[in-house]
Amino acid sequence: MRKIFISYTLLTCLGAPVHAGETPDPYARFATCAGRLSALMEHQWLIGAAGADLTRAQRQGMIDLLETAPAPNPKQHLARRIEAKHLLARMLLHAEFATSARDRRMARSGADRAIAECRALTLG
Repeated sequence: MRKIFISYTLLTCLGAPVHAGETPDPYARFATCAGRLSALMEHQWLIGAAGADLTRAQRQGMIDLLETAPAPNPKQHLARRIEAKHLLARMLLHAEFATSARDRRMARSGADRAIAECRALTLG
């Protein structure tokens, strides 16, 4: 079952559109999503929001995918994962605590889009 999930997710990721001139890099996408899902999971724990268990499972799925094959540039992908986690954590904090309602809405919308991109790569 896990191999089917991994194969399907890799194919889905490889078939995803990229920016003009950019080479598809599934490792980078999974590293980015692992970081984003880590930030979301921690945020859910801190504010007591529902869904942390689902987020943890999805995050683990991304990590499992990253560990199935050696990354072409492990340090670069780890840096990408850490950066993605940091950026989404800041966005989630802004969505929660910004003084302006407009800023909170914009941050929430951006965070929701970023997470939706990652959740679209998973089956569950």
